[in-house]
Amino acid sequence: MVYNTKTKKILLEYFNKNSNVWVSVEQIIYDESICVKRSTLYRLLSDMVEAGVILKEYSIEKVCNLYKINKEDCHEHFHLKCIDCGKYVHIDDKETDNLITQIGKKNEFVINRGKTVLYGMCEECRTKK
Repeated sequence: MVYNTKTKKILLEYFNKNSNVWVSVEQIIYDESICVKRSTLYRLLSDMVEAGVILKEYSIEKVCNLYKINKEDCHEHFHLKCIDCGKYVHIDDKETDNLITQIGKKNEFVINRGKTVLYGMCEECRTKK
């Protein structure tokens, strides 16, 4: 059973305000607008991930789970993620869809398109270096 508690609403507001970035539990804990125990936060995040409201991804760079609000346009396509700044880009084109389909057929595998992330470096970060 999913409860809409005051804390969950505050957490949802936090994710809506930070809708373009992935955040860690540490970042959420240190936000002054969120007053919640760590164990409660993990339970709420787990509930929200299970309900499909929040996305969860493991960050190799930060060695932790990261969370982000699940926007409706974030389904059924690949994503690019900058390993330097964390920028997240949706790849939504026919050529990529065809490639995914071919890879799946060739390997007799069903690919979850909403869970696929390709890591690299965005143009802005490459220019800085």
